[in-house]
Amino acid sequence: IINHAQEALALGIEHLVRSGCGVLTLSMGMALVLIDERVRKAIDYAYEQGVIFVCAAGNIWDPVVAPARLNRTIAVGGSTPAHTPWNGSSFGPEVNISAPAWPVRRATVDRKGRPSYGLGDGTSFATPAVAATAAMWLLHRGAEIDATYPLKWQRVEAFRKVLEETAQPGVDWPERQYGKGILDAEAVLKAALPPVGALHEDKPA
Repeated sequence: IINHAQEALALGIEHLVRSGCGVLTLSMGMALVLIDERVRKAIDYAYEQGVIFVCAAGNIWDPVVAPARLNRTIAVGGSTPAHTPWNGSSFGPEVNISAPAWPVRRATVDRKGRPSYGLGDGTSFATPAVAATAAMWLLHRGAEIDATYPLKWQRVEAFRKVLEETAQPGVDWPERQYGKGILDAEAVLKAALPPVGALHEDKPA
């Protein structure tokens, strides 16, 4: 929970946007009250500059945390290898898509400090998978994206649309809680870019 660091978060977002980052990923969140206007304005700034901001929906409690629950971000929930929702994921209508959150093979150390592998869980693992897909999409389709979308925010909405339309449906998938489905990175990269007329600017954060 980073309610105490909202000014620092806003400054960090603004710095990364000014530095030329095309994708931001955030696996921390804030409680649902007292979301600072500075954070909202920083998210709006990123969106207006065409930066794709991917945020973890959260774990354990049901409501999606901020900033994932705010407009102009992409909120990521969790899925399992059985193509079902991960039961530790926060959920709600704000979630755009889910991605593998359990069990995720990750680096760790044993009790003696030696490098090893272990299993982790959380939407903090699902989120960078979506962010990495966004980065590959920008790299793979960069010239075409630049030529197709005259307004910077349109690239964010184009990615969101492709992401949701190519999502795997999952098993008895509850879209209203866990988004359109499960991330399919290959399908995102292969999908045609949506036309400008199919995109709509999101409301401010």
